[in-house]
Amino acid sequence: MRLSLCLIVRDEVDLLPACLESARPHVDEIVVVDTGSRDGTLDVARAAGARVVELAWTDDFAAARNASLAAASGDHALVIDADERVADTSARAKFEAYVARRADGVGRVVIENRPGGSRTEVSRLLPLDGRHRFEGRVHEQVVRTDGEPHRGSTGVTFVHLGYDPTVVAARGKVRRNVELLRRELLERPYDGYLWYQLGRTLRGDGARTPKRAKPWSDR
Repeated sequence: MRLSLCLIVRDEVDLLPACLESARPHVDEIVVVDTGSRDGTLDVARAAGARVVELAWTDDFAAARNASLAAASGDHALVIDADERVADTSARAKFEAYVARRADGVGRVVIENRPGGSRTEVSRLLPLDGRHRFEGRVHEQVVRTDGEPHRGSTGVTFVHLGYDPTVVAARGKVRRNVELLRRELLERPYDGYLWYQLGRTLRGDGARTPKRAKPWSDR
């Protein structure tokens, strides 16, 4: 199995180096889609040997994710964010074991949020077969073009640092997410998942995840 690490970034010069260092032992290539960095993010990515794609930001996380998948040359993609770390030294073996069990499946990883310690599972390992892609302007989810994707646990844990209140406030994540959710609700007004995410964000805990995710929640 050839595994491509796929990221979308913007102004992540402080967080990206440790992210790539944690993931490098487990992947065969690194693909970074940059949506307009003005710091040294591009230099960090190129120094790490990443394939870099510069993409204009269109207020659509799924579009950026799909661009990273399109640029990857592996059999499977491992999706990670710059504020996450692969916290499992045996991650590669676990990914390969999952693919051996279900080559067309979408593998979930456990996200451990710091601070707080809440945990949830999200889909992050997917086949690069043209049938699996991301959908959703914000809180994007993995979908399959010819039916519902099979999902299963890989047993791998990522540590997520992005819910630190100072990080959230500095980057304006809450206001950004509210704006994107409202825009998407204009297109999909009966989508319960979007209303759930908007409610969480407006309530003030949009920077935290529940200890147990809703069955239909993928992010």
